[in-house]
Amino acid sequence: MKRAFINARIHGQSATAFIVEYRDIIALGSDEQVLAAMAQAGEKEIVDLRGMYVVPGFVLCGLSLYEYGYRLAHTIPASFGKEEIEQFLQKEEGTDVILYGGSNDLTEADLSGLNRKVRIIQKDRSLSNTDEALSVPYEKYLARGYLDLASKGVTSVLSNDFAVAGQEPRTVLQHLETALKQDQAFAVRIHEMLQFEHPDDYAAFLDQGYVYGDGYPMFEIGHLYLPEDLEDPYLMSYLAARFNTPFLARADDESQLENVLKLYDEVVDETNFFHSGIITDIRDDRIAAGNYMRLGHDPLEIYYADRCQDPLAVICELKKQGYEQNLILRSLCEKPYTLLDKSYDMGAITVGRAADFTVLSDVEIDENTRVMYTMTDGRTVFER
Repeated sequence: MKRAFINARIHGQSATAFIVEYRDIIALGSDEQVLAAMAQAGEKEIVDLRGMYVVPGFVLCGLSLYEYGYRLAHTIPASFGKEEIEQFLQKEEGTDVILYGGSNDLTEADLSGLNRKVRIIQKDRSLSNTDEALSVPYEKYLARGYLDLASKGVTSVLSNDFAVAGQEPRTVLQHLETALKQDQAFAVRIHEMLQFEHPDDYAAFLDQGYVYGDGYPMFEIGHLYLPEDLEDPYLMSYLAARFNTPFLARADDESQLENVLKLYDEVVDETNFFHSGIITDIRDDRIAAGNYMRLGHDPLEIYYADRCQDPLAVICELKKQGYEQNLILRSLCEKPYTLLDKSYDMGAITVGRAADFTVLSDVEIDENTRVMYTMTDGRTVFER
């Protein structure tokens, strides 16, 4: 079926309408041109966007989709008391539950009368620090996470499930395959970041035949993630480069950023391989622009990855700090696809690109702007 979207404001384009067929954008032009092209179409749908704003789908980097869905299901609203928490627990499966909260001053002792084991941990603590990882249905929380993100205009996620799932990488990938078979298609594209504590573990993973880019249309093995506390980041990144695997490190301040840049330069000098980047929430012009020019080497891809999972909230916050909206959008929904080596297929509303986009209620984004529609891989995954 062909679908035409007309009467739109399109990011980066003077055109006002476009046509989607199967998974691709196949035509772009004025309303009149697109409607004329649709006149002879068989099965078709015409969507009037009434002047709303179409942008490439947002990309989130560095969260665990599994943990994100788990937290959605187990977060205590600050206003909840013991009775309300008891009712909350009745809706969730499992015997042992972690609840994220703490602002209501309840303690585990307060909840000891419940016939469920309950642990309360702070909202900013990772599930990787607990022993409950994968004790509940992985596929259930994966779906809960990506459906929520689709409602926020997200179409791709660099997900770091290896760090929190408490399982061998092969087991995590098997869970993803099972979830894909159950759902047929995910609402977001999942690029599963690799993370290992020791180079030997990573080498064993490679020996099993896993390589960067392997997977299915909606999920694939992605970058190697280098956590801050890694014992030998050079050896790990050197291994990745030798096997043509991009690697990512996080830099939360200027000192960490300089250390990562030094590490990357050493690896590039040794291997002549450079398709890697940094995820950070440092706020300055070079980060917002999405790249960092370095003398002697290609530009380093830097992705602004605020820990907030709501891209519209990030945009509003950065605009208040004086950043231009188009620059922020470049960092959140254009530049990341270069980092993913997908810029030839995504990251722009133009002919030949995949139909991964979100429709916003307003051209000028502010606190009142809402995500109205999200399409991933040519499928409608959210509609308000």
